[in-house]
Amino acid sequence: MRNTRTIVFLIAIMLIVGCGNEQPSVNIDETVNARVEQTTIASSDSGSSGGSNTSEAAATALPTQTPEPTATPEPTATPEPTAIPEPTATPKPSSNWDAEFITDPLTDVESYAASLEADQGSNFVGTPYLLWLSGCYEGKEFATFAINWGEYISNGEYVDVDYRFGDQPMATSEWYGTETTTYEVERMRYMIESLAGVSDGKFTAVADTYDSITGIGIWNVTGIQEVYETIQETCGW
Repeated sequence: MRNTRTIVFLIAIMLIVGCGNEQPSVNIDETVNARVEQTTIASSDSGSSGGSNTSEAAATALPTQTPEPTATPEPTATPEPTAIPEPTATPKPSSNWDAEFITDPLTDVESYAASLEADQGSNFVGTPYLLWLSGCYEGKEFATFAINWGEYISNGEYVDVDYRFGDQPMATSEWYGTETTTYEVERMRYMIESLAGVSDGKFTAVADTYDSITGIGIWNVTGIQEVYETIQETCGW
């Protein structure tokens, strides 16, 4: 608005001066209106240009998109430790037999031994009679078939032992006797094989001591077949 007034004022002075010099008459209103229109158009163009530039700048300066946060990697699973293999155990018969491998510390010869407590029959302090088998310490025939009675038997002498395999007839043979144990030393393999063939799973025995007889021992030999097979393999029968 101030620019418009200034222009009008200048035009008025020029007209006055022109009149003094006897210039041709000019229509003041038309001149003023023309100047005002030019000034208004110029102002309008300037404003439009500025607004356009501002819009372009606003369009150009878009807000920067915030990047999505990087996903935190899951921790790597710790590998499970490798299982340590169990040591090979001595084969155990599926019964009351107690079996193990034995190594002679002097010769490194390995043998197999199995023992079984009597279901009926014990010494004077109540310890059950013990049937004991093993094979083979020296050579293929050196097996053991013995009974530990847990009481005095003899002083290195032979004693009579009555025995019975299952429901077979009773038999009698001389066994070598120590203080508490009797050994069948003549027919060890035969005794073990006969025991393995028991049909009803029962073995019965009684020993004549130096002055009396032992009690009667009765063993349930269920599982003897597994024991026999291990002795057979160890002895190479």
